[in-house]
Amino acid sequence: MKKNQSFTHIILFSILMLIGTSAKAHWEMSISQVTAAPFCPGENFAISFTIHFDFDPGNIYTAQMSDASGSFANPVNIGTLVGIGAGTINCQIPYGTPAGTGYKFRIVSTSPAELGDPTTSSYTITALPSAVISANGPTSFCGGTNVVLAANTGSGLQYTWYRNNIIQPGISGSNATVTQSGKYKVVVTDAQGCSKISNKITTAVLPLPAATITPSGNNTICSGTSLTMNAATGTGYTYQWIKGSSNINGATLPNYTTSNGGYFRVLVTSPNGCTRKSAKTQVTVVNCLRETNLESAVDFKILQVPFTNSLDLQLGAVESDQFNVTVADAQGRIVFKQAIHSNEGSETISINSQNWAEGFYYVNINSNSGSKTAKVVKIK
Repeated sequence: MKKNQSFTHIILFSILMLIGTSAKAHWEMSISQVTAAPFCPGENFAISFTIHFDFDPGNIYTAQMSDASGSFANPVNIGTLVGIGAGTINCQIPYGTPAGTGYKFRIVSTSPAELGDPTTSSYTITALPSAVISANGPTSFCGGTNVVLAANTGSGLQYTWYRNNIIQPGISGSNATVTQSGKYKVVVTDAQGCSKISNKITTAVLPLPAATITPSGNNTICSGTSLTMNAATGTGYTYQWIKGSSNINGATLPNYTTSNGGYFRVLVTSPNGCTRKSAKTQVTVVNCLRETNLESAVDFKILQVPFTNSLDLQLGAVESDQFNVTVADAQGRIVFKQAIHSNEGSETISINSQNWAEGFYYVNINSNSGSKTAKVVKIK
């Protein structure tokens, strides 16, 4: 009877030992490696662990993080892995995790539910740097101008600027001079390698108005005549005409008429407040007609001054007369010569001047009644 009791005790003891050993195996989830420490909030890393015996099918391992003092009173789950054996869990430090130096990690399981031992080492989580940008002026600005976006500064900070989520390689400092429309942000990285994305600022480049001058005729005018200059028009445009470097008082219409020579420009302002100044337009005033022998009985008029491709003359005679018409250039070279008989009254002749160079010409009319000379100018 005693032998049977002893045998029974041995069997029960063996079963208890076996159960105890199996239970202990489930507890032995040991973290073997933690990568990438120290950490930044939001950083991804891996925790590798070992076990002594396989867990049950359907088991889920969960990596947990303590608070900054190493307490697991309120653990934070940072990654999971389905499996029954040893493995590696991909983890992430949650954004907003306070900075600290006493963080620890452990592994827990579901089948069966077991708690692994915390890491003996403590780990550091650093605070993210500040990342805030602001504009030094309006973010809607006229073409040809800019706005400066400024990020917070600090020791050891590095900056990567983005426009529409594309890195801007030409900008590396804390300030970005922006000349284009788009959505801008900056990633600020500190000396520990922790990075934070800033707020976004949207910029818009406003179009400039058209600013051109179209003269109504040739820019070279005769003394005593005038030239009208027309600016490009647009809805809501306003204008200010300029001569030299000074505004012309009262010259605020889309066109301006002048009888004076000089350099003229127009400043055009669009409804969005953007301005553009035109290129210079030079107006030259010349003495187109200078007659000699004014008391001569010879009567003629030059019908177009300055003239272009045709020199048109009107001859007047009180009786039938012979007119000798001669045209010479400024160097005295004869470019046209013709004898014309005219009856009483007036007669118009047209001289082809298309191939003549620009410049001054002298028209001489000689007849039995006398002689008269006029100085005229050709323009293109």
